[in-house]
Amino acid sequence: MLMGVVNSSDYRAQQSYAWFNAGWPGWPTLSFNSQDPFPWCLIADAAAAMGDRARLGTYINTVQGKYGSGYPWPFYNAEAGWFLRANHYMMGRGL
Repeated sequence: MLMGVVNSSDYRAQQSYAWFNAGWPGWPTLSFNSQDPFPWCLIADAAAAMGDRARLGTYINTVQGKYGSGYPWPFYNAEAGWFLRANHYMMGRGL
């Protein structure tokens, strides 16, 4: 669904997203950072594609709090691109 293979309304996309959230319930607060320092902003775009504004809002606030002062490594250009897309969605401008 994130790459356009299936629509977000497709059962497979919905089930995959539900399983992901069940397996990583703390992802919006970067709970995985003890294992991997990258923010994985593309996950935020998956949340946007699924219309999950609550988790996405938490994620955006968490990333801004952690990286917002200059966005240091491991926040890099690919993360920035996904993060911009997620913020674009939250501003009501779609993906």
